[in-house]
Amino acid sequence: MGIHRITCHFCSMQDYFGLSGENLFDSVHYDSNNVIKAHYFGERRLCPRGNFCVELVQHKQRVGYSLIDNEFVKGREALDTVANSLDTVDKSKIAILLSGSLTLEEAFLAGKLANKWGTKFVSQISPEDEIVAGFMNNFSFASLPQMQVIISVGDIFSLHPTMAKFIHDARFAERNNFLTTVDNCSSRTSRYAWCNLKASPGKVADLMEALAKAVSGEEYSIDNTGVDKDSFQQLVSTLRDTTNACVLFAPGVGRFSEPLRVGFWAKKLAEARKFQFSAFATGANGKGISRLLNTFDFVSTNEVISAIRSGDVEALLALGCDPIESFPGLYDHFKNIKFIATTATLPTAIVEIADVVIPSYHLFEKSGTILSLVEKLTQLDDPF
Repeated sequence: MGIHRITCHFCSMQDYFGLSGENLFDSVHYDSNNVIKAHYFGERRLCPRGNFCVELVQHKQRVGYSLIDNEFVKGREALDTVANSLDTVDKSKIAILLSGSLTLEEAFLAGKLANKWGTKFVSQISPEDEIVAGFMNNFSFASLPQMQVIISVGDIFSLHPTMAKFIHDARFAERNNFLTTVDNCSSRTSRYAWCNLKASPGKVADLMEALAKAVSGEEYSIDNTGVDKDSFQQLVSTLRDTTNACVLFAPGVGRFSEPLRVGFWAKKLAEARKFQFSAFATGANGKGISRLLNTFDFVSTNEVISAIRSGDVEALLALGCDPIESFPGLYDHFKNIKFIATTATLPTAIVEIADVVIPSYHLFEKSGTILSLVEKLTQLDDPF
């Protein structure tokens, strides 16, 4: 089978690695000679989540057959059931939720189908990724270790673990690198930071606004943010003395009460001093998918969820995502939807209540296109 160079789907770092399994079927015995193996290129490695891709390829609970009401059926029967069931509902009340780990081609086809039906209820599953999509990145992995100051807004080490290598390279390269974190709690990233501006809950946006204004020489206030004034002033002075810095905005899921406002002022801070900037989506292609869907006249993720909550959705297509796990408080509302179909790789919560389940590939098993952190289209041209 050879070694296939593929892309991890667990976060927007899009780390690449190789999988091989030349001897998978050489023996009926299961041993180290006939399992999927990982291969690494150069110095880039995978975090524990990324290494789990090896397990996902041959997971014993992987969805391998189409299901109708939890009964195995042929793929064609499942597709026909989806088509026939959707003919019985008001097509303008069909909702489509997409994983951030689909290709741009898949998202585009979903958009075209929704336009044909006349529904506006189409969105990427993560509201934070919709927000991140609005910010253009202007940084490179090669330049990051050269930065004198790196500002992590959020817990970059937990959300995107392999970014830690680039940051540690900067810290330990005798370049007097200054790592600081802006967050509402202590984190894995703050553990390694020279300065941790820990705002009170719900005050991160106020803190980022004050920091951007202070660096720009505008009036500001950090009253009620819970931040130590001396630490704040030390960071302001450091940022005013350099243009060789990078702001990394990683909102995660539900971390900030006002993620859009946090990101806005993080970007303003970067622009004020011509720093590099990068906003990180939660899904490997979350930013690209959200931007593509924005070219259609669709509503936001929160508006789709509101429609489901109010009973305005008669049918739901969950493409590679599990809306129950993303919005567990709406479980009863999902169960009340007349028809649910999902594409899935593993038996998650949505599979349990879906009327039709169709097996799908992981992102690293697909061909297609994704948008990289450095704002370039990347071809997944070596599917597993």
